[in-house]
Amino acid sequence: MSISKMLLGKLLLKKFIADLIVSLCSYNPKNDGVQSMKPLISGVLSKIISLTVMYPATLVRTRIQQNQYLESTEMPKYVNLLDIIGKTWKLEGPRGFYKGYSACMLRTLPSSAIFWFFFEFFKETLPF
Repeated sequence: MSISKMLLGKLLLKKFIADLIVSLCSYNPKNDGVQSMKPLISGVLSKIISLTVMYPATLVRTRIQQNQYLESTEMPKYVNLLDIIGKTWKLEGPRGFYKGYSACMLRTLPSSAIFWFFFEFFKETLPF
């Protein structure tokens, strides 16, 4: 693949993403109709962003809660918060903070999409 085709592909992808963001930001159920997929797509994108930002903190919290012991109950695997962060970075690298990320995405993305779709649907269709 030539460099010009790669650049063209990247430009088209950037234009598509920019157009999608503009389209999602201009959501109006009265104009778009209650069956619009914009709330569904917005729910998925917002959950992806929030999970990506917050997942490392969730992983650290889980490791604090499930602090395991090595060989005896007197020697915990982690001593404090900084120990968890340091050992995760040293032993697993930056990707270690996202261990289980894909399973979490598979669990939460469908529920977020469905929630926001039906929230907007019922907000416009119910009489109150």
